[in-house]
Amino acid sequence: MTKTKQSFEAMTNELEEILLTLERGEKPLEEMLKLYARGVELTGLCRAKLNAAEEVLQAGASAQTDGKGSGQRSDEVCQESGDTLF
Repeated sequence: MTKTKQSFEAMTNELEEILLTLERGEKPLEEMLKLYARGVELTGLCRAKLNAAEEVLQAGASAQTDGKGSGQRSDEVCQESGDTLF
């Protein structure tokens, strides 16, 4: 379980594996608690990525309705913030 930047898909896949492991209940309690904590962490990271993507979409929609565009593509906006959409 690496703490480096992962794609949204990689994080949701890891989260799904954790959930399946927890549902089976075949691991020792200590390991289950660590997996649960990692699942909570991944949930927060996924939520942050979704929020960032939503902000980009809302900014784009707002620029279209205002008739003013920033001239930046959504991937450029995310690169400036140090994040990626997916």
